[in-house]
Amino acid sequence: MKYILILLTLCLALKANAQYPYDAKRDNVWINGYQTILPPYNFYNTLRFDNRADPQIDSIWSNSYVGGFREQSPAICDTTGNLLLFTNGREIRNQYFEVIADSLNGGYWANSQVFGNPIPQGTMILPFPNHPNQYYFIHSRICDTPFGIYLYIDDILTSIVDISLNNGRGQCILKNNLFLHHQFMDAGKISACRHANGRDWWIIIPEANTNGFAIMLLSPNGLEFINWQAIGDTTLTDIGQSCFSPDGTKYIHCSTVGGIFKSFLNILEFDRCAGTLSNPQQSIISDQNRVGELFYAGCAASSDSRYLYVGATGYILQYDLNATNIFTTIDTVAYWNHRVSIGNYQYFLQMQLAPNGKIYCTPSVDTTMSVIHNPNEQGIACNTAPYSIRLYAMNNAIPNYPNFRLGPVDGTVCDSLGIDNIVVATTPQKTMEDFLH
Repeated sequence: MKYILILLTLCLALKANAQYPYDAKRDNVWINGYQTILPPYNFYNTLRFDNRADPQIDSIWSNSYVGGFREQSPAICDTTGNLLLFTNGREIRNQYFEVIADSLNGGYWANSQVFGNPIPQGTMILPFPNHPNQYYFIHSRICDTPFGIYLYIDDILTSIVDISLNNGRGQCILKNNLFLHHQFMDAGKISACRHANGRDWWIIIPEANTNGFAIMLLSPNGLEFINWQAIGDTTLTDIGQSCFSPDGTKYIHCSTVGGIFKSFLNILEFDRCAGTLSNPQQSIISDQNRVGELFYAGCAASSDSRYLYVGATGYILQYDLNATNIFTTIDTVAYWNHRVSIGNYQYFLQMQLAPNGKIYCTPSVDTTMSVIHNPNEQGIACNTAPYSIRLYAMNNAIPNYPNFRLGPVDGTVCDSLGIDNIVVATTPQKTMEDFLH
């Protein structure tokens, strides 16, 4: 009886320290907005999902100079879906817009007074496993050049915020800790996937102009470097995005090199238990004739992990991830309509799967976003609505969220923490407020 009680106590402790499914609302609030040269300077957008069919979109005013969200706008919510922390890659701020840490990353862009850090997917914020109230920032430093031109990142840094300190307003207890120095990492593209144990996180960052990937693990022990894995064909580096399918079985990485008008799309299998990639497939397109209308610039997968969507500048493309030869299933589900805003052609760029099961796509610079209403459907039935989401402030950023609703892989050797795999819906029920509107 004594040993049974000890075993039960251990099981309860493991469950109490587990992250899943309590993380299900961590991506409930999106914050973005692009600072202009005219007043109002501190004017930004929030998209709050709250189990809605469509997000509630509001504007935010800040009493202090934030500098806008240029290319990246990572944030994280508490377990009830309220905004806790966010960053523009230059500063970390709390839900009151108070600065928790400044001069983030260091280097040329650390104290930019115009924009935040302009690396897409340059930062990932994750709950620190088994460390309640602590949040792990994995971020990147741009290689400095005389004119601030960037193509690569040379350092991966970590910072930690304890939101319970400073009377609940948060305090940075570790800042700009050098985790990995490697001069030729890709320009951002930091992505994360839940470990098969339902608690820890795998983080993958591509290496520039190679077929290499840095694979890291965030566990209760902190961030650990696990492996450099070389697999598949070489991918040249420039703008682009990486993501995991929501079920964590596939890793997608796209990159566009404008100078030679080529784009690379890589799809690989991912083992959530071992943290390894396999079975690489690559597509390369050349766009010398259309000059910029067909570049792989962003990617996201449907909530059922069946369909991959690629923001290909002038088009949104759909692929069937269940097919043996994925690239033969290509279908165009949206076309660029030559929309122009303040001198910029509004292409389809980076993407993010939202808590409501829809996929949102950022433009170049505009007060709109595009949305795929039914991404689990094939072809035009996915119901893509270009430029249909109206914002208050200019924007060209999308948040960098993992799938917080992904649980353990039942029955594997890694399912060892006693965490129950609870299905968390990604298609919300309508609230009373939705009916009233």
